[in-house]
Amino acid sequence: MRKATTRILLILFFLSVGLGLDAKVTISKIEYFPGEDFVQLHMQTDKILPIPDIFYPEKDNLKRLVMRIQDADFQVDDTSLAFDSPVIQALNVQPGAGYSDVEILLKGEANYRVFTNQTGLYIEFPVLKGLAAAGVPQPPLLTPVAEKAAPPPASRADNGRVSLHDVRVAAQEPGRIRFELALSRETEYRVIPIEQHPVRLAIDLKNAQSRKMSKAVNLKNVKSIRGGNNSSDIYRVVFDLDYLKHFAVQAKGNLLQVEFFDDPQAAAKAPELALSAAAAPEQPAPVPPAPVQAVMKDEPAAPPSEGKVLLAPSREFFGPEKSRAGEETAQAVAPPQEEAPVDLNFRKQTVDEGRPQYSGEPYDFSFKNADISNILKFIAKVSGLNMVINPNVTGKFTCELVQVPWDQALEIMLKVNGLDMIQEGNILRIGKVEDLALEAKRRQELREAREQEGNLEVSTRTLSFAKVKDIQAILKKQMSPRGELVTDERTNTLIISEVPERIKVIDGLIDTLDAANPQVQIEARIVETSSESLSTFGIQWGMNAVANSSYGNQTNLVFPNSVQVNGVPETKTNPAGYVVNVPTADSVVFPKISLGNIAGTFNLDVALSALTSKGKARIISSPRATTQNNMPAEITQGERIPIQTNQNNTITTQYINAALELKITPQITARGSVIMQVDIKNDIADFSKPVNGMPTIKTETAKTSVMVSDGGTIVLGGLYKINEDSSNTGVPILSKIPLIGSLFKNSRKYGKTQELMIFITPRIIK
Repeated sequence: MRKATTRILLILFFLSVGLGLDAKVTISKIEYFPGEDFVQLHMQTDKILPIPDIFYPEKDNLKRLVMRIQDADFQVDDTSLAFDSPVIQALNVQPGAGYSDVEILLKGEANYRVFTNQTGLYIEFPVLKGLAAAGVPQPPLLTPVAEKAAPPPASRADNGRVSLHDVRVAAQEPGRIRFELALSRETEYRVIPIEQHPVRLAIDLKNAQSRKMSKAVNLKNVKSIRGGNNSSDIYRVVFDLDYLKHFAVQAKGNLLQVEFFDDPQAAAKAPELALSAAAAPEQPAPVPPAPVQAVMKDEPAAPPSEGKVLLAPSREFFGPEKSRAGEETAQAVAPPQEEAPVDLNFRKQTVDEGRPQYSGEPYDFSFKNADISNILKFIAKVSGLNMVINPNVTGKFTCELVQVPWDQALEIMLKVNGLDMIQEGNILRIGKVEDLALEAKRRQELREAREQEGNLEVSTRTLSFAKVKDIQAILKKQMSPRGELVTDERTNTLIISEVPERIKVIDGLIDTLDAANPQVQIEARIVETSSESLSTFGIQWGMNAVANSSYGNQTNLVFPNSVQVNGVPETKTNPAGYVVNVPTADSVVFPKISLGNIAGTFNLDVALSALTSKGKARIISSPRATTQNNMPAEITQGERIPIQTNQNNTITTQYINAALELKITPQITARGSVIMQVDIKNDIADFSKPVNGMPTIKTETAKTSVMVSDGGTIVLGGLYKINEDSSNTGVPILSKIPLIGSLFKNSRKYGKTQELMIFITPRIIK
């Protein structure tokens, strides 16, 4: 029996060796490869090695990195190596129980990238050009402080360079926020405001070196703060902003204070930080006693302005950006185009930003069946956030992410494992979704219970611009169940009874709603022109002739012996008995001409009628109206004509407008233009065409919606009308004979042109 067992064990041993079931990985060589942009350590293996666990064994020492390799057999000549490298100082291999720790000592804090292939395990470090090897660890960003804290003492190993120790929120209130940059000592600086998108404020610290920084803020108009060395002695701090109205920068010893505020009056409350967004001297001043803002060299200074920001073109070089290979590069931004002043009264105001965009530094994440707690600890290291993990957070995670922002990678890891996070200042809490949801529900119930038991505060607010009845419904939706809102329309006052926490919310909402409504002056010009021409020609002529023996001019014929020719008998239309009677009705009659011989045997009467007339007319109406934004304006100018009707022996008088009516509702846009709903009606009484003794009404209307720039003019409508007519009346056949045909006909030519134009010009009253 014992011999059989021995044989089985021997067979299993040889099978495991023959099939390669030995889990040991042999590392036969450790190599160092220098490069211009990065350096690399290579551990040559006999087969593919899984990505090892990598961690910092000392919490506050990021210069000591350990790779724990499971089931590894190091068959190298030397397990303790030193390098002539700008990044790596030394490497030590320390064997343990079932694993080996590869300790890497760095000359300075650096990022790294790990990958494996058939040839072995690689770890890369970027070469930080121009940066000192030694650095000072940064405390967590944005630590709330009640009092001004003294900056930590300068490091002895800073090689004469200034370093950034801390960035924190020093004060925050509605409409303003102040940050403090704690430096190792005083230094020169210059400020570069950039109002073009993306909006930001950059501060260059001279003779400074420090770690690269990128932190999300999302307070007021500040989205994030980032920093990095532009060169070997310039460290740039960049505030990424939603908008830039007014700001102040001032040095107080080792503290550099940066404040953002919306209301210019806020500067009067804190005169030590009073500075608008206007540019100041070009050259940086060494730690000025009063607030000074500087712009980049060769930039023209902007004139002081209130509510507007004028910026000159500039070229800005941001701090080092991470490339895919892990190296540090400097990115240049082309000069922005010069823009016209923007009226900040119409600037967008963010009410709810929603979930912020990913702004963390990109890293390579390569994990295989790694404990989720270790991954979260690693992210806490790279993000600089304090992290609290609930005890029931467990599980394994596998991923292969290349150059992904750490906050995006964190969100993916949490979703996959059914986790979520709550950020409170610079503390990040991680827990299961159901646990956090239950906690949030209980917290909400506690908050509501506190509101129910708290004392109510009664306050009054008298509105200046809005009506209490107009905003009453909006305010009631924001009040607690115990809150009560009473309005007094006589004094336009709100009486608010609410818990103290809600009073602040209601006050902020009232400040927004009770705002002055801008006004718009609207000028309309209605121009009507007409020209008329008339040309007429007519002729009347008659004759009588006699050939008779009594006159001695007989025909000497038997038949006819005598001849007599006369015009037609006289009528109302032909009073003279003309032979040809083609006058014109609207012509001027010339004097009548009669021709005859001495014997009276032949007489000729001729009457000519002709007329040429020309006329021009121009009518201009220019009504004006001023109204508030989104409020209708109406103006009427003209006459009211009475119309009488008799029905059942009852006389009724009705008045009809014959006037110019202008109805306009303006809407001011965020860009300073004006959208108008326009209704223009121009009714004119025409007494030349009466009906039953009453004039007719000629109507001209225009109804449209247009958008016009402030002070611009637009043509709403136009009408161009031409009337032409010509007529001829004459004797058939004779009127067609050339040259003499005009003696047997009349002619009339008439022409009239009419033109109507409507112009609208809005002007915003500022």
